[in-house]
Amino acid sequence: MIQVKIPQNLSLINALNFCNRLWDLKQSDEYTFDFVNLCRVEPFTMAYVANELKRFRETKPKSKFTALNHKNKSYAAHMGFFRAFGLKFGNEPGEAAGSSTYLPLTILNVAELKKEAADSYDHVGNVIEAKSERIAKILTRLEEGDLVDTLTFSIREILRNVVEHSDSEVIEYCAQYWPTKNLVEFAVLDTGNGIKHGLSTNPYLKIKDERDALHLAMLPGVSGKMFKGVKKREL
Repeated sequence: MIQVKIPQNLSLINALNFCNRLWDLKQSDEYTFDFVNLCRVEPFTMAYVANELKRFRETKPKSKFTALNHKNKSYAAHMGFFRAFGLKFGNEPGEAAGSSTYLPLTILNVAELKKEAADSYDHVGNVIEAKSERIAKILTRLEEGDLVDTLTFSIREILRNVVEHSDSEVIEYCAQYWPTKNLVEFAVLDTGNGIKHGLSTNPYLKIKDERDALHLAMLPGVSGKMFKGVKKREL
């Protein structure tokens, strides 16, 4: 049996280091994850670690997985963290209603988004627009205004990129507002083919690795689908 302790503070660096160590674990008939030290978990790391734990379990179908010291982790349980990777404890992702200070870990199925659009004879972009506007209103605690419009646009573009370019089956998101810090964190995660793959269809780009692709993607006009010689479609 291999016992794995979850870090006390699941900050970005700690989460990345933990998940890297996770994939380096030796093969075992049983893995036990101990949450005794877990105190702080942030929106992105909640989605990221839950997804990595789920993927890790799926690669070892013959192994047994157990958890320890998780039943007093009420925040993570309420947000849907545990059930997101298959542990039957706490809320399902998206089950909590959310409030003016948080959005629970929520998993949107891309196929279901497309079906919702088809069933209503609408474009999937409009379905995403409606969901993005709801998220923006919760994050800003406003019903209208420039900030709501700006966030709606930004969130919509992120979600549309997942649906139209990543080939990911799901979109995961989570958010938290800390009034004492006057800080909001909104996190979106997908498990698609990556930026390097998305830009690889553009023959005018020379891409060495994912880091190189990420830098290129930040430049204006860089795309894997729209480049010199490609006819633009009317949207």
